[in-house]
Amino acid sequence: MVILVIDLVTGPLTSGPDGLALRLAQTLGREVRETDHATRTDPGRFLVLLPETTEDEAAHLASRIERGYRSHADESTVPGEIRIEIAVPRRGTDPDHAIASADRRLSDWVPLS
Repeated sequence: MVILVIDLVTGPLTSGPDGLALRLAQTLGREVRETDHATRTDPGRFLVLLPETTEDEAAHLASRIERGYRSHADESTVPGEIRIEIAVPRRGTDPDHAIASADRRLSDWVPLS
């Protein structure tokens, strides 16, 4: 089992978290399998539970989600960015610990210039 932690990065010029979240939700609907479960946990965050996916497969899925999100940008708005981290709960551990670790990596994220 793997969990994708996806943050929407909005700014003063973006279309706002709701419009971006709709686009991300549509992208997730195209990219995830029936056995996967996506949920919006707050205005700028989605979690995607991938019960039948390895860490390597999750990395490929994250790339597809990023490409899909960018390819469906509305030219009339600034698309914002998404950041994706992979949380891998180890057997016998609480998934919240893996998500917290992914949160720390997201908070250390530095945009490329």
